[in-house]
Amino acid sequence: MSATGPRGLSFTGSVALPVGSATVNGPFIDLGMYTEFLGDNETITVTAPSLTTGQLANGATMIYSVQADRGQKFENPTTISAALIVQTGAGGAGSAGANATLTLPRGFYRFLRVVAVNSGSQDCSASSMSWDVEL
Repeated sequence: MSATGPRGLSFTGSVALPVGSATVNGPFIDLGMYTEFLGDNETITVTAPSLTTGQLANGATMIYSVQADRGQKFENPTTISAALIVQTGAGGAGSAGANATLTLPRGFYRFLRVVAVNSGSQDCSASSMSWDVEL
């Protein structure tokens, strides 16, 4: 944790992107006791890396979403943002990197995670998505 959010807390992480047409669920982010004190200024910033055409061919997509759940197993997740970032391979050049910041809604669950879904058949595991939750 670092002192960067409105309450002085920051939770960061990263995980490799999927191999082929697959989904990668980032590890859960446990906000623990902090959820009872949350207001309107808490955010999560997701960063998607630049992907080459060898990783994201023309027409293929990598979609990043944010989920929350009551338990760390994510047996019944709620999607907070279904397509926070959408990368589409185009022009034989892959896709540029991107980042997006989402203000977390009031009353979201204790556990968060970032999910990446690859529609293409290429291996993207040499690149990683990352996130930073600011409380």
